[in-house]
Amino acid sequence: MRKIVLIGGGTFSTVVIDAILGNILYSDYIIEGILDDKELCDENYDYPHLGKIEDIYKFASDDTFFVISIGSPKVRKMIAEKYPDINYLSVVDVTANISSNVKIGKGSIILKGTIINAFAKIGDFAIVNAGAIVDHHCAIGKYSHVGQGTVLWHSAKISEAEHLIPGTVVKG
Repeated sequence: MRKIVLIGGGTFSTVVIDAILGNILYSDYIIEGILDDKELCDENYDYPHLGKIEDIYKFASDDTFFVISIGSPKVRKMIAEKYPDINYLSVVDVTANISSNVKIGKGSIILKGTIINAFAKIGDFAIVNAGAIVDHHCAIGKYSHVGQGTVLWHSAKISEAEHLIPGTVVKG
């Protein structure tokens, strides 16, 4: 069985865990626990606090995959660049409606009820949060976080490490 270690145990980690638990794609994975430099949020599904983020290499192996379950683009970028040589897993919620030719980068997170249309590109470590619509030919830069309910019109481009607040509308 393959293992997942979450990096970040704040409230955003709960929706990431929910997406993993609800998708058959991850049925051959087990969530081992969470690395965080602080205490975990109270509602973290009772997964153990494994240590600080700097302890990452204690858990790295061929059958262990890491998910950065932190919403901040700056923090996601810092972690991904500091630990580039570990296995990162992309997480896609089962309710996401994604065109078959969409490119999703490593370590990205696609959450509940999202719609991602033809030829869109989601960069490494990006987040498309619940209910967002990413229309055809859009490009979301690495580390960016597209907030809940955001709408990206066709061909819209989001640069690296942007954080779009919920409900934002971006014209192509």
